[in-house]
Amino acid sequence: MRVGLIHRVDIYRASPTGSEDSWGVPAETSLLVAAAIPALVQPRAAGEQPMPSGIEITDALIVLPWGSDVRADDLIVLGSDSWRVVGDPLNAGGAGHHLEASGKRVSVGG
Repeated sequence: MRVGLIHRVDIYRASPTGSEDSWGVPAETSLLVAAAIPALVQPRAAGEQPMPSGIEITDALIVLPWGSDVRADDLIVLGSDSWRVVGDPLNAGGAGHHLEASGKRVSVGG
């Protein structure tokens, strides 16, 4: 069975700004690392959330082309949905064919 990378995602990475917030914590900004990368976002789990739809995807498996510049803590964005990469992406099957990243949904506005 062949699975197609039917989605297009953007990858963002946190970068220090060189300044600090009022608590002395280094401030960060998100930089676009790659745009419109082919991907497949597959839900792993869903949970009830106080949203108009009633269901929010909380975990996902994100399949990316081999060689994609993605790391732990990067943000993967698909439309209005975004996931924080948990751990380093894996070389699927050790064959150098594609990468698999675990994503944790990032809530917006909450």
